[in-house]
Amino acid sequence: SIDFNSFNKLEKLNQLFLDLNAITELKGKAFPNIGYLDIVDLDNNQIQYLSPKYFDNVQIAKLYLNDNKLKLIEENVFFNMHSLLDLNLEKNQI
Repeated sequence: SIDFNSFNKLEKLNQLFLDLNAITELKGKAFPNIGYLDIVDLDNNQIQYLSPKYFDNVQIAKLYLNDNKLKLIEENVFFNMHSLLDLNLEKNQI
C-alpha cells in the first residue's frame, strides 16, 4: 500500500502513474488535498476493492484500473467524480 499523503504538497501534480507496482489496497482518502488530476494510472496492480472514500477529495479526468484483482466496487464510488471522462476497468474479477 502507499501513503498517499506523500503527494499532498505537490500542488502542480496533474498526472500520477503508479502502474506495475503490486499495490494491494488504497487506504482512507487516497488523494487528500490534491484537488484535480488529469490521469491516475493504477493498471497492473493487485487492488481488490474500491470505496467512495478513496476518491472523496479529488477530481480525476482519466482513471485506469486495468488488470487488477477488483472483486468489489462499492456503491457510489464514482458518484462525486464530476470530471471523470475515461474509466477503464478491463481485466478484473468483477
